[in-house]
Amino acid sequence: LAACSGTAGENGETFSEDTVQIQEEQEENVMRTDIAQNIEVVVGDQIFTAGLYDNATAQAFAERLPLTLDMSELNGNEKYYYFRESLPEDPESPSSIRSGDLMLYGSDCLVLFYEDFSTSYSYTCVGFMEDPSGLDEALGSGSVQVTFRAAS
Repeated sequence: LAACSGTAGENGETFSEDTVQIQEEQEENVMRTDIAQNIEVVVGDQIFTAGLYDNATAQAFAERLPLTLDMSELNGNEKYYYFRESLPEDPESPSSIRSGDLMLYGSDCLVLFYEDFSTSYSYTCVGFMEDPSGLDEALGSGSVQVTFRAAS
């Protein structure tokens, strides 16, 4: 969720840990109101609720729903799938990824993260899981079939 927003000021200044936490909480509240729609992410018999951001990438992704994808494992922290056709992209460098983040790498690689970690890569934000608890267990250690569909 906070992965799609930074913790440095507009002029690159840095903040104390307390200020960063307050800023992240404020950004989290802002981002939750910037959700275009909710979807369901189905892994096996588990259903997770996700919010899609209000941007061109998330809209183009939503237009393809429902989707059932065979997602591959990478680095013990993410599942990915390459689309045949590109989606609109507007990459940013989040510096950190949170479990449940749904992002686009490049213009055609959908990535579902299931671990928190720091990154130097750039992604376009697509959405995030409302509650990613149990996501890592549901996705497992290898390739997995994941269904993305409109929330019922």
